[in-house]
Amino acid sequence: MAAFRARYSARQDPYYNPNLCCEQSYAIRSDCTLDYADYLSRPLKVFFFTHNLNHEGAPGILGAVVQGLHRQGRIRPTVVSFSDGPWRATLEQQGIAVQIVSMRGNKSILDTWLSHKELDETVAQLKTFLRQQQPDMVVTNVLNTFFVVEAAHQAGIPVLWWIHESYDQRLIAKHLPFPALPRCEAALAQADHVLFVSKDTKRLYEHYTPHCSVIYNSLDDARVQTPITADRQQAARAALGIAPDQTVILTIGTVCERKDQYTLVEAARLLSRQHEDFVCYLVGYRDSIAYGNSLQRQIQSLGLDHCVKLIPEIQQVDDYYLAADIFVCTSLNESYSLAILEAMAFALPIVTTPCFGVTEQVRFGMNALRFDFQCSQTLATHLAHLIDYTEQRQTMGQHSKDILRAMQSHAEMINRHAHLIFTTYLQS
Repeated sequence: MAAFRARYSARQDPYYNPNLCCEQSYAIRSDCTLDYADYLSRPLKVFFFTHNLNHEGAPGILGAVVQGLHRQGRIRPTVVSFSDGPWRATLEQQGIAVQIVSMRGNKSILDTWLSHKELDETVAQLKTFLRQQQPDMVVTNVLNTFFVVEAAHQAGIPVLWWIHESYDQRLIAKHLPFPALPRCEAALAQADHVLFVSKDTKRLYEHYTPHCSVIYNSLDDARVQTPITADRQQAARAALGIAPDQTVILTIGTVCERKDQYTLVEAARLLSRQHEDFVCYLVGYRDSIAYGNSLQRQIQSLGLDHCVKLIPEIQQVDDYYLAADIFVCTSLNESYSLAILEAMAFALPIVTTPCFGVTEQVRFGMNALRFDFQCSQTLATHLAHLIDYTEQRQTMGQHSKDILRAMQSHAEMINRHAHLIFTTYLQS
């Protein structure tokens, strides 16, 4: 499959109607297949809004897509963030304009909205900003930027809403309580198009709007194609001070309640009764998040400091992937995890919960083992098995690499985003 995609992914079958869906035989596609870029006399000026510029999932994939679109030259992107962060320097080094805009004084846009008046004032302020800047189109990232959709809609600017959160109606109400909830639901109908990163997530929202689609996240091709050699692995383990005979269990992602790293800590406690030859690295600790501090105290109270390491959030994580033997995802909620893709790129076997999007990435029984949410006992059992059976671990890891090669490439992802932006702009 990987070889077939590499050779024929750009080929158009002359005998298959391009208006028919590629995923369901004889179903009509809801989007247009024309290359709308041919109808544009100049690059589109597109503003990409994001809640922050931290090294985390949604801002990270937005940054990767913006860089790819910028290199193509058909879109002139500006990234607008409501909070500064390390992604800003990376984008500016690529020649991409970044603006930091304050909309709520000292408050974060993730904080609870207290009144319709506060929302109205923010929407009015943002609408003035958009009319001054005059972008051709707005793309806004994550559910909490619903007010950007409302402002762009009022300003008459086409808007594409890119939602990463796998929230049902109960979770939307929990994270965006009144007065934000009805405005958020209205924005789902106001957006010219709503984009999701997995089919699982799309199914949660499609009753709000028929104008929605899915584009999977993809890694940069260089990361997927780079060979994983024994020399690189040994060098990474030496740099991190890992003994040659230790099995390294890795999880990467912001240490927070949603990712439920506590389940891995509890599994490590159970595992330590049988094995002493392992170490767990939990990469993504941020001291500003109370959950991480609580987890640190839990590790210490259980006497697991020698085998469970809490590592601060860092940009360069390749050494941890290279040093690892097993990758674990304990998340309660995802959409289409970049960390899972990275683990596959580094040829790691995966032990994961069946959270949203992950089931569209891994193949259980081939490159992944499944455990139920918060089930530390099953997780410990899977880890013990993989520690004991090195050959199976290596076979599953090779399957991870092979499966990833057969998935959508980074170039295909960028082209699909470009096409959707052009389609949304010209159709609206």
